Amino acid sequence: MTTSQEDDKEFRQVSPHMTNVAAEDQVAMVGVNEAILGKAAYVDKTGTAEKPDPMRDVYLEFPLAMMAIADVTAYGALKHAPRGWQTFTPEYGLNYHRSKVGRHMLKEELEGPVNHEDGDLLHPAQTVWNMLAYLEHFLRLREEKALDKRPVS
Repeated sequence: MTTSQEDDKEFRQVSPHMTNVAAEDQVAMVGVNEAILGKAAYVDKTGTAEKPDPMRDVYLEFPLAMMAIADVTAYGALKHAPRGWQTFTPEYGLNYHRSKVGRHMLKEELEGPVNHEDGDLLHPAQTVWNMLAYLEHFLRLREEKALDKRPVS
């Protein structure tokens, strides 16, 4: 194994997320955090030791996508009912939203990304929104039936 490969291996062992920070710098940052906190802490590629907050971070990771999802949510609440999709049984919701995912993907392919029939929303945003609703129904059904991780059909 070459020195470069050894460094790369050490780099990945310290943190697979810090792709722009040299391995020795990562080790130093983790060492500082251990000294301050008494344990290894999360360190991102900028060197911050701020603990991840998934609810905040999803918006920071995908700000434009999340705004497009919010537009779909707001439009759907006005067109149908606020949170009306949550009135579906999980089984019905899985089928309903699966079909909507397919419909929006097909319409995007045939008509382009803008859905002129639905307030000029983006078909990709509607696809993702319906996939999120599908996932929510899937998880609720899985929890309700205490299923293992095999797909629900």
